[in-house]
Amino acid sequence: MDNTVAPRGHLDSTQNFFTGASNVSARDISIVNAGRDIINIHSAAPMSGAGAEATVDEVLAWLKGANFRAIHRLSLEARMEKTGTWLVATFEFGEFVRKKGTVVWATGLLPRQHYSAISIEHLEDIFYGQNIAIVYAFLRYSEKLTLHDIIAGMLSQLVRSDTTAFTHILPTYQRSKKFGDVLSCSEAVKALKGILGLFSDAFIVIDGLDEVDDGTKDGLLRVVTSLQAHVLITCRPLDLFKRRHTPHALHIPIQAQTGDIEIYVTERIKESTVLANILSENPTIAARFSTLVKEKSQGMFLLARLQVELVLERCTTVGSLLKALDALPSGVADMYRATMERISAQSEEAVSVAHRTFIWLLHACDGLTIKALQHALAFSYNDLVFDEDNVVSLSTLLLICCGLVTVEKEAGEDVVRFIR
Repeated sequence: MDNTVAPRGHLDSTQNFFTGASNVSARDISIVNAGRDIINIHSAAPMSGAGAEATVDEVLAWLKGANFRAIHRLSLEARMEKTGTWLVATFEFGEFVRKKGTVVWATGLLPRQHYSAISIEHLEDIFYGQNIAIVYAFLRYSEKLTLHDIIAGMLSQLVRSDTTAFTHILPTYQRSKKFGDVLSCSEAVKALKGILGLFSDAFIVIDGLDEVDDGTKDGLLRVVTSLQAHVLITCRPLDLFKRRHTPHALHIPIQAQTGDIEIYVTERIKESTVLANILSENPTIAARFSTLVKEKSQGMFLLARLQVELVLERCTTVGSLLKALDALPSGVADMYRATMERISAQSEEAVSVAHRTFIWLLHACDGLTIKALQHALAFSYNDLVFDEDNVVSLSTLLLICCGLVTVEKEAGEDVVRFIR
């Protein structure tokens, strides 16, 4: 087991019994004392294996917390190299790292999840091996997470990675198991506060706060602001909630940054053989291309992505590239209109598939797996039959939707959803 430094204030009643150097062992712990202070506590409570009162996996199954770690790892994998570095270099982020109790809101349209993952990675890099807790939550509208789900997800991160957290929550688990109780939300909050109190400091990152209902927003903000932790929230603008719960919070406007878009455009040019060939012979046009995308996307990755896709589809020569650049739409509404016009210009069958895809994604209660969406599209409402010969391949589906849908990993499955 790892040695954990016991924070002062948690074992005062025990310390009163020791006045000199001593070693005390019990069934589950071994305390080494030198003078007035307890130096180390070695937990002997087994985390796994034969004879254990409970394993980590058993406690995790009882918590039933969302697997935010998987979303974090997927976000890091999907990011484009060198993007997002500006965020951790801001004054506000520096205050978030330096000063306990600091709350920072990083708000913008897209891609918030990208910046949350980069922030978490940065924190894990600089505090690795220290007695500091780093917990996070990635929230999505389609998952309908409750406050209980979110807090349990944070607890799961701590229990999985830290022996002290596991030992702290074990009595609650054993009591619940004995009486057949389900972990309540208040018990989960109490456990989170207790565990975070065992660390010398704690960082909390909440991504997509705008994606949960208002009651959950209020509840989660009340919990995280009561912890005296470093808190970073990334979401669409939520000024009403920001003013009520964190009136003195710092603010970072994500949508105002264009440096990452420039990197994205440069990398996409490299990835396209045709576009790279055109621009390599015309450096002036290359500079104009990057400038126009930055200007017309208004700092939003979603627009930049759609604009680049539009150019890639239309360009085979310098002339067609210049024409596409001049016709690049500005603003969200114009870009969506142009994309829908591209979809409508396809064959009747392709248009039908694209439109039905949008309807299924819009009205689905949960995220649709690739197979589920393919089967839904292959069902004929005229004949009321499923025809496997009408299953559309994923590559074709993504192509005819012209960049408006993408595939993300969720709970171990590939899920189709609108781009975010």
